[in-house]
Amino acid sequence: MSKTEITPKEVERLIRVEGKKHKWLPSLAAFLYIYGTRISEALARERRDFRIDDGSLVVKIDPILKRRDKASHDLRASIKKTPFIAHLLKRIVRAHKNERLWTVSRQQAWAVLHEHGFKTHTFRHTRINRLIEKDPSPFELQDFMGWQRTDTASHYLALHGQLAKRFKDKID
Repeated sequence: MSKTEITPKEVERLIRVEGKKHKWLPSLAAFLYIYGTRISEALARERRDFRIDDGSLVVKIDPILKRRDKASHDLRASIKKTPFIAHLLKRIVRAHKNERLWTVSRQQAWAVLHEHGFKTHTFRHTRINRLIEKDPSPFELQDFMGWQRTDTASHYLALHGQLAKRFKDKID
């Protein structure tokens, strides 16, 4: 069975152990954990895509090539409350305005993460699950993740409800 969620302790261990060998990894792992984007969306980020707004680090996400019909959207993370954000902020500060934050290839990033038991899409599932715990409507979830339709949001909400029911049934 494949892993469906990543814990903060697992991210911390990845950053501590592999961050010495791969200098790009702490900030990329932090970005994926915080925002839950696709790996290709993360690797396309430049310094100019970020801004500070009302205590949040906001990143503008452009759609990936296969989804060019989507509009750009902003993702927010509280600077004070978000784990690992310091790793990301350091990387942003050091980058030039029109320079990508990570020059590593998608394949190389995938290989390093996979070698340590992390599937890149699991970061996305983790973020979605954390959002669902705040009880959003399908429209709020759709808006945050930048999905075109509510079908995907409804799928995740239904799946989360089924898992919660199974867990409750085991406890009772």
